[in-house]
Amino acid sequence: MSARAYIAAAAAGILALLGAAGCGGPATMRAPDSAAIVDLTNPSLPLPLERFIQPDAARIAPGDLLDLRVLGFTELAGTFLVGQDGKINLSLVGPVQAAGRTVAELDDDITKALAQYYRNIDVALNVTIRAERNVYVLGEVLHPGRFDFKTGERVLHALADGGGMTSKARENSVMLLRREPDGTDHAYRLDFARLHEVLSPKDIYLQPGDLVFVPKSRFSTASDFAITLLDVLGRASTTALVVDNLQSRARNLTVAR
Repeated sequence: MSARAYIAAAAAGILALLGAAGCGGPATMRAPDSAAIVDLTNPSLPLPLERFIQPDAARIAPGDLLDLRVLGFTELAGTFLVGQDGKINLSLVGPVQAAGRTVAELDDDITKALAQYYRNIDVALNVTIRAERNVYVLGEVLHPGRFDFKTGERVLHALADGGGMTSKARENSVMLLRREPDGTDHAYRLDFARLHEVLSPKDIYLQPGDLVFVPKSRFSTASDFAITLLDVLGRASTTALVVDNLQSRARNLTVAR
């Protein structure tokens, strides 16, 4: 896809996002509620730990290819691609959440679901192909781009991979766009000012697919974030390095509670 076509597609996704966040009606440049961005810059507020656990590289992710075998029931077996919504669609059972689960956990989930229809069901599940695990760093960094995800690294490591922040960076308003296991995207603000004095307690573990965005200015709404991101996409030097599925991710950005 050419840069012009890519930007047009991204713009369509941004407009769809803004229209959906505007609570009905046609897509307009109407700003949604400021709660669309979760602010984690206040050190007195507790971190929502259930959202920011240390990741397990073995957990299933969108794009993974799974092989399912069911002893004695070849009609239930098959190869299943984990969708961007984090689910696989099984015979009889229907959609099953796969992303964010380990193979053992999903094996157990499928066994319990099929046990409603069959006795003594025996399931064997394997990941045959794993999707690329990447982290993306864009905005006011010296070397924006796509980097390999490494278990145990934090947002600070992503900023280092990007060569560090430029002199124009809004260091206390670093944005993290994260896709949750259910396929929705949420945006979080982090504070990385005064790094040489104190490391923010809100520096959190990276997850595969995270997008770390360093802006020039602070913004609080989904529309601000989307418009700024679109501006970065418009720069020829950055376009080829941008998240491949930005259009769908922008369309799915939701109000995080």
